Amino acid sequence: MAGTRADDRGAGSYVGPPPSPFIRDLLAVAGWIFRDAAPQSNIWYYRFDWDEEPAPFNEIYGAAHAFDLPFIFGNFGPSLYANISYTTANAPGRLALSDTMMRTIGAFALNGDPNNPSPGVTWPVWPATLVFDATPTTKVITVQ
Repeated sequence: MAGTRADDRGAGSYVGPPPSPFIRDLLAVAGWIFRDAAPQSNIWYYRFDWDEEPAPFNEIYGAAHAFDLPFIFGNFGPSLYANISYTTANAPGRLALSDTMMRTIGAFALNGDPNNPSPGVTWPVWPATLVFDATPTTKVITVQ
């Protein structure tokens, strides 16, 4: 809520000069979207647990933020990080996991539902979690 008069303000509301016309319009559109949008029942949640980098990086980094992006796009290099993390020892599991993640994202883009045969499990909607992981030799997909 934006306002400068005391009777315009609610708890935790904005106090100060009125917002610019751009911000005012943006807030109006956002309010319309959230007010009129139907509740979402088709939300899928995943956790990326792959941590098969060579030691000591598997312990130092593990499955850190954005480490899933190369798997989603199937792009494992070239970069300094790729040269360290993506080895021939972890290639079979890593590539199988990447293939599954790409197929899952592709199914979601095509059908609005990420479920497909590739993971080997049905991905239930949130609050359940699909866990993408792999050993050095095979993908490990579980539901929690």
